[in-house]
Amino acid sequence: MLARMQEKQDELSPVIIIGGDWDGCFDILFDPLLHERFERRYEHQFLAMRHKLNKFLDQITHRSVSVSVTGYDDIFTNIKLGYPVEFYSTSYRQSHPMDKLAHYGEPGYEMDAAKIKPNKNGLSLPNYKVLCMQREWTHRTLLFADVANGKVPGTAYEDELLDYDADPEDKFPIIKPQLDEVKHHHPRRPAHYFIFDDNEKDILLSLVQRFTNGENLPDNIHIHLVKFCWFDEIFKKQKGLYEVAHIHQGKILSGTAMPVPQEISYPVRVIDPGVSLEPEVKMIPVLTEKSPSLNQISQPESSCCASFKNACKSFAEYSCCFWKRCKKTPPVSETPRAEARYSLSNR
Repeated sequence: MLARMQEKQDELSPVIIIGGDWDGCFDILFDPLLHERFERRYEHQFLAMRHKLNKFLDQITHRSVSVSVTGYDDIFTNIKLGYPVEFYSTSYRQSHPMDKLAHYGEPGYEMDAAKIKPNKNGLSLPNYKVLCMQREWTHRTLLFADVANGKVPGTAYEDELLDYDADPEDKFPIIKPQLDEVKHHHPRRPAHYFIFDDNEKDILLSLVQRFTNGENLPDNIHIHLVKFCWFDEIFKKQKGLYEVAHIHQGKILSGTAMPVPQEISYPVRVIDPGVSLEPEVKMIPVLTEKSPSLNQISQPESSCCASFKNACKSFAEYSCCFWKRCKKTPPVSETPRAEARYSLSNR
């Protein structure tokens, strides 16, 4: 009976899935980025951005950390875990050889400009393990190298020689097997998959198109596409974290990718008999039927989504691709920014 009640409770409470990009994104959480790539004078800014990302992760997972002092030497750190969290790598570094290539560069890159230059920001795969251990997250080790070689999930994490030939054109082939695994582990439980990336134009907006145009997901899975890049905030003095889209059942519920209500105009005949017998034609803007209603825009928020909204109030976008093998360097997006609104309601 108790087991059944616990199972029912698990079905009602959400699980949080984190998909972390590395270059220009989650690499800020570890020291090699600062110690090997940038001068020490940027240390304060880097630590501030690391704090912002950690705080945001705490809020979307409902994790709280408090420190209590009971004496001169008695300091206790109390950590209250929130929702269960699972973590996937959504970086292009989907094998150990790819991970090392991005960090160290190709041999002879100093003499050949065509060779891949080193990013010098650490290895993602071992650091992801450390991150999950520190935060007590479930580490999902499925990589694209497993899928490309027909291996069991987690094989590429253990086999440091297993690699794949061609990079995927975008990140959907990387994320799709992860979503299939999420559906397998959580067939009914509400799941909120937060996909972090620093490249809005080529990565996040392409995923918006995928998830709103025919890529059907179960009703219990919400997709949150989140733009995070420390580079813009530190070096361009722009905001670095915001929600691009919250997608559920193929519809964008919030985020900067949410369509702006369109206006159409139709003629209305207004006659002024003191001026002319011919009617004057005025154009009156009217919202289309496709425009979201007021109820859709202003839905009541749960305590969960209120915390997500507060987490994003002071953050916004960046567009940069540090992955040299991708051969894409997208321009800074000119899309107007809007404040993020998060919702974890079970729609």
